[in-house]
Amino acid sequence: MCVAYATGVRKRGVVFIKEVVPRLALRVVANTLYGENYATARMRHEWRCEEAGLSVGYRWRLAGRWHQMQALASREMQLVERGSEEEFITEHYWGYTRLSRGRTLEYEVVHPRWQVYPIESYLVDVDFAQVYGAGFSSLSRERPFSVLLAEGSEVEVRSGAH
Repeated sequence: MCVAYATGVRKRGVVFIKEVVPRLALRVVANTLYGENYATARMRHEWRCEEAGLSVGYRWRLAGRWHQMQALASREMQLVERGSEEEFITEHYWGYTRLSRGRTLEYEVVHPRWQVYPIESYLVDVDFAQVYGAGFSSLSRERPFSVLLAEGSEVEVRSGAH
C-alpha cells in the first residue's frame, strides 16, 4: 500500500485485514487503542533446526477447525535485497486502520531491517473464508503468489495522525 498526501509526501504502509493472536490482552489493546481487527485463538507453533533446514509451522484453532502454515527453509538467513519482493513485503514502517467512517489512524512501526530464510517447500492449509470472511474464500483454492519466512524483531509502535 502506498498513501499519497495532499502535501505530495508518499508513505508505504500496511493495513491488516485481521490478525489472530493467542492472548486476549493483545486483542483488547490492539482493538481498543488502534482500532485493529484482532481475534483470539488457541495457537501452536514449532521451530526446529534439522539437517535438511528449518522446519517452521504455525497452527491456530478458529471456528472449530485447525488452520496451519508450514515451511521448510534454508538454515542460512539472507539480507533482504533492495528492490526485492521480500523488501516490499517486510519493509513497511507505517500502519493504517479505520477508526470510523471517513477517519483513519496512522501509526509508525519502527524496527530494524529484517532478514529472510530462503523457502524450499511450504504448506498452506487455511480456510480463508472462516478466518477472514467470505470475500476471501477463493484464496483457499489458490497457490500463494509468494511465501517467505522472515526473522522478525522487537517493534516499537508510535502514535501517528488521525
